Amino acid sequence: MPTATAETQSQDTNKKPSHIAYTTRQSGEKTFWNACGAAWAHKDGKGFRIKLDAVPVNGVIELRTNDPKTPNDNTPIDWSNFSDVSGQ
Repeated sequence: MPTATAETQSQDTNKKPSHIAYTTRQSGEKTFWNACGAAWAHKDGKGFRIKLDAVPVNGVIELRTNDPKTPNDNTPIDWSNFSDVSGQ
């Protein structure tokens, strides 16, 4: 398996992720979105480093561009849990 190089990873560990990973579940006609991770674009633009805090039971992850607010409310996302892009 090839290993990632410095050219393909974001080296700025304080950089805000470009995408947020969500799990979704249906309840009637309403969809609930729960953040489960984040993604940082590689510098060469050909991929992402994805860090997940949870894996969805249904196996589906919605990867959305990083907007300042979550889809269901006005609560800002706490980025302190996602600041480590080095894989550690």
